Amino acid sequence: MKRSTHRVFGTFWTATWALAVAVVASLSALGQAGGMPGGELGYNAAMAKLFADVPYFSADVETTLTNLTDKTRLSIPMRMHKRQDQLRIEVDFVKLKGTGMAMQGLAAMQNIGMARMTSLVDPKQKGMTVLFPELKAYSKVSMSEADLPEDGFKVSKKPAGKETVNGQACVRQKVTLTSTDGQKVEATTWEATALGNFPIRMLFQQKEGSMNMAFRDVVLQSPADDLFKVPADYKSFDSMSSLMQEAMTRAITAPRK
Repeated sequence: MKRSTHRVFGTFWTATWALAVAVVASLSALGQAGGMPGGELGYNAAMAKLFADVPYFSADVETTLTNLTDKTRLSIPMRMHKRQDQLRIEVDFVKLKGTGMAMQGLAAMQNIGMARMTSLVDPKQKGMTVLFPELKAYSKVSMSEADLPEDGFKVSKKPAGKETVNGQACVRQKVTLTSTDGQKVEATTWEATALGNFPIRMLFQQKEGSMNMAFRDVVLQSPADDLFKVPADYKSFDSMSSLMQEAMTRAITAPRK
């Protein structure tokens, strides 16, 4: 099946962002059937290729999403850990800044204990595990073939100057990402020389909007094994919708303080 450029760009949105939107959408449609959408999970060949030369790291990430259609802007602080192909993304939605649908749903997420979320992405298992620490609950979400890394996915870079970003001397790169069906996405990255060319900033732009990812406090060491495991005292749910239903039930039946 041919992937459009829009779809290729769409899968760049991080797992956290895609799931956050789905959570908010679900909260705004309480009582309706169906669960969270499973596509556009945010980790695909493009993301894998951009970090292909960085086997391990931990960093704070500020992801800023701008939608030119409705003029909305969101800033999402994250904590990210990578170990080979595995990725851990931690988000505290309480720290979300901006406007739009996500901000409108923030209070509802807090009320049912879903304002903090961790995503464990494992392409080899063709899925991710989504954990909610306040609920001590998790569910697994399948990834489509379009979200998984491809052997034929290519990345080409062209140096476009030198800049200092967050105190780091960087080489600015114009990057072209090409999928196996020939679809292309262009991006700009800033690679920090002292960090082994780690891309401490990434900027993706299209007509619909842009995504900017800024990395700080980068540590190029292997994260602890436990960060990629589900704690033993977490409860498993067979779907995100059933997890959300339980969260809402807990919130309704919990004693008022």
